[in-house]
Amino acid sequence: MDKAALGNATYTSMVANEPVTLINGKIERQDVPGSVMMTEVMLTNQIAYGEVNGVPSAAVVTGETGGGSGYFYLLHLMQAPEGKPQEMGFVLLGDRSPVIATTLQDNLASVDMVTQGPDQPFCCGTLRVINRFQLEGKELKLASQQELGYLGPNGETPGQPLAVTGQVFYRERIAMPEGAVVKVQVADVSLADAPAVVIGEQTIENPGNVPVKFTVPYDASKIQQGRTYNVSARIEVNGNLEWISTTRIPVITNGAPTSGVQVLVEKVGGTTPPANDAAQLVGPVWQWQGTTTPKEEIKVTDPTRYTIQFNADGSANIKNDCNNILATYTTDGQKITLKLGPTTLMACPPDSQDVMFAQQLSAASIYFFKDGMLYLDLLADAGTMQFSN
Repeated sequence: MDKAALGNATYTSMVANEPVTLINGKIERQDVPGSVMMTEVMLTNQIAYGEVNGVPSAAVVTGETGGGSGYFYLLHLMQAPEGKPQEMGFVLLGDRSPVIATTLQDNLASVDMVTQGPDQPFCCGTLRVINRFQLEGKELKLASQQELGYLGPNGETPGQPLAVTGQVFYRERIAMPEGAVVKVQVADVSLADAPAVVIGEQTIENPGNVPVKFTVPYDASKIQQGRTYNVSARIEVNGNLEWISTTRIPVITNGAPTSGVQVLVEKVGGTTPPANDAAQLVGPVWQWQGTTTPKEEIKVTDPTRYTIQFNADGSANIKNDCNNILATYTTDGQKITLKLGPTTLMACPPDSQDVMFAQQLSAASIYFFKDGMLYLDLLADAGTMQFSN
C-alpha cells in the first residue's frame, strides 16, 4: 500500500455523506448544480505504516471541506486483503484540527494534533493532544488521550517532552569495544543545499553490546508539518569513528515513526590506525564523486573539475571547477577541519557545482577511508562526500 495506491483508494467522507474514491490523491465535485460550493477531499502527507492484529496496515489522514469555513480531518485504517487498499474503519479527528504526526504501533493509531480546548472557537484551537485509536469491529474508537498542553505564542508546547526512540545496531558479530560512545541525532534535513539543523541528540557512554537503545528528546515547538526529519547514529571508540549510519531514516512527520526506530550503522575505516589514515590522506589528488545527504544522492557530472590535494605542511589545493582555492586543514584522529582561503574569481559555467562543493568542504568534520575511497562526513549529519583518486 504505497502512497500512489492510497491516493486512488475509497474513503468515507463526512462532507459528502458517502464513500468517495480519490484520483491521484484528491477529488473535487459540485454536489448542488449551479452552486459555487465545492466538495473537496484530499489525501494528506500523514500516512503511517504498521500492523493491526498481525495484518499489514496503514493509518491515513484525509482532509475535506464543503466550501465553508470548516476543514475536517479524518483518520482511516486501511488494509489490502485483496491487494487493493480497503477502509477497515474511520474516525473524525476534528474541524480545523491540524495533524502534526501519525504513528501506527502496538495495534494503536496515534495522532499528534492540535484541537480546541474548552471555550475555544473552532478557528483558534491551541490544545495539543495525542489521541490513540484502536480498531473495534468496523470502527476506530478512542483508546486514550494525552494532553501535552496549550501552544504558546511562538508555537511552543509546555509539559512532557516528546522523543524519538529505537535501537542502534551493527551486523558484525563482535562485542562493543571498550571506550565506545554511541551518538544519536535527530535533525531537520528539509533543505538539500543547507546544513541539517539538529533538534535533538543523545550521547551514550559505556553502551554495552548492540542493540543499543536510545531516547532522543526533541522540542515539539521546532517541528513543522511538511518538513523532513531524520535520525542518524555513529559509534566512536576513543574519539575515532568506527561505525556510522549511511541510509536515510525519516522520523516524526509525513507518516514516519517516533518509536521502534532501527538504525543500522556500518563499519568504516577498517583497522587502519588514525596516524596511517592521516598519511594516506596526503599526496593524492582526490576527485569529488558525489555526496550522500539525508534527502538525496548528489552526483558530480565531471569529477575532474572538483578536486582537493592535501599537503604534508597542512595546506590544501582545491580545484573548484574554473577556480582555484588555497586552504588549510588540521586533523585530530579522524576529525578534520578545512578552512578555505583565497580563491580566483572566474565565472564558471551555468552547470557548475562550485558553490555546493565549497560549502560542503567547509562543513567537513570527519574523514575515513573505505575500499580505497576517501569520505568526508559533514557537520550535523548533513551528508557524506565521496572522493576517489
